[in-house]
Amino acid sequence: MKLGRREKIVLGIGLPILAVVVLYFLVLAGYVDEYNTLGRVLPGQQQDLGDMRRMAEQHKHTQDLLDHIKQQTEKRGARFSLYSHLETVRNECGLSDRTSLTLKNVDSRKTRGTPYSLSAVTVEMKGVSLSELKDFLYKIYSSDKLLAVERLDIKQGSGKTPGLEVVLEVNTLV
Repeated sequence: MKLGRREKIVLGIGLPILAVVVLYFLVLAGYVDEYNTLGRVLPGQQQDLGDMRRMAEQHKHTQDLLDHIKQQTEKRGARFSLYSHLETVRNECGLSDRTSLTLKNVDSRKTRGTPYSLSAVTVEMKGVSLSELKDFLYKIYSSDKLLAVERLDIKQGSGKTPGLEVVLEVNTLV
């Protein structure tokens, strides 16, 4: 079979084009699909990686906090008593005659995920000034004994007792 010049030119141009199209569909189409899929999946995975980094940072912060709590509880000693400590604080503030301390029964279960349990004392004050209350609260908050005021109720004193009537609950981990 003898091909004419025009047919040779068509075959010369057509066969390479056909070869490129076949090569694209057989080889490159898979790579292009993978590239497109990667373009869709990669942002989600980058966000997941960012979330995991934030969670790791948060976990490290939590571990550091637990280590700090452990150091503070070891520093104050195994014989630490919240009730005795608050008696000392109220005596230092000169409030022993106007306050009463009540050991509150707290569920003795361990705090979730830690080896600690909660200890609470309710402090009732009558006839205290705002300055005396401020000094008392400052000594609680500035203490290195891991104390926290859970509840604070302040009322103006009645006619018999001038000043403030205060009820507060102080907690700590033991």
